[in-house]
Amino acid sequence: MMNLKSLVRKDRNLKQRLAKARCTCQTHTSALGYRLGWLALAYTRTSIHDPRCPVSSLQKSVTNLQFRATLCSLILRSRVSLSLTLACGTGFSVKQSLTCHRVVADSSPAFSLIPGLVRSVYNTTEEVFRDEVDRLLEIFQQGQASPHDRTADGYTLLHVSIKYSPKL
Repeated sequence: MMNLKSLVRKDRNLKQRLAKARCTCQTHTSALGYRLGWLALAYTRTSIHDPRCPVSSLQKSVTNLQFRATLCSLILRSRVSLSLTLACGTGFSVKQSLTCHRVVADSSPAFSLIPGLVRSVYNTTEEVFRDEVDRLLEIFQQGQASPHDRTADGYTLLHVSIKYSPKL
């Protein structure tokens, strides 16, 4: 019992000394991923201290392992993504999520409007641009499209707008 008390005291003294040590470490994250078609596996490890830092023995690094399966079907008009994440470090946790997005054709109203909208940003007056944006908002309000819609290859409205923006 005496050795245990001595060990606890030594541990407390070590933590106090290390708490006074100067540390300029940056948070470091290492990641590794693998993707095969509709399956993806990702591994990330985040640590606050560099391994050579004297305070690193007290750190709590966090390790995440994520498995994700994504199915996209134009026939079913939906994209389903199932994700399972295991995290350990400051404890152990399991998170799961199921996300569904509507899949639309490239010729849907919102996706058809984007090339003209992007061109009007650079080539027309502010009034014409605002009219284009109002048309897009009207499409959203009528339920013909959503900002979360995706094409069969997984592109969102943001992806398509970047595709049509001029290279600077």
